[in-house]
Amino acid sequence: MELVVEKLDGAVVFNVHKACTAGPGVCIACADFAVGIHNWLLGTDVRYVIVDLQDEKEVCYLFLEEIMQLRKRLRYPFVFAGVMDKPRQILASYDFLQQVFTAPQDAIAHLRKTVPQVLNVKLDGISFGQSIQVTKPRLGVKGPEEEGVEAEGEDDAEELDA
Repeated sequence: MELVVEKLDGAVVFNVHKACTAGPGVCIACADFAVGIHNWLLGTDVRYVIVDLQDEKEVCYLFLEEIMQLRKRLRYPFVFAGVMDKPRQILASYDFLQQVFTAPQDAIAHLRKTVPQVLNVKLDGISFGQSIQVTKPRLGVKGPEEEGVEAEGEDDAEELDA
């Protein structure tokens, strides 16, 4: 999965690219994106989060869950755009549908109307079009695309021992 920082209508939007579609409990690596967003926010003056799911039909449950936990900790305005049915169900379980919009422009308009002061920050020094950097994967945690890699290495090691 990739989370790319874009500028739209004078606001920062986190665009989900190549969404992870792993089922619940399968891809713990997606939780690291919440840490990446947190660290990114600490390095900027931005005090809101707009996540554009880009109309992905499947989005990793753990990613959305961790974003909701980050929202509780930071107490910043969080809004979502481009939310399809399955991700919408996850957000509904958090009673969060009032912050879900069809397009990122609608989400930005909502923030302008409800908390305009959060959008009045300097965006100088922000590298737009860049992916959010996440921490190194936790030990023993594999993303869905990495599961076969370790298994191949283990087979090679067994052949060498024989």
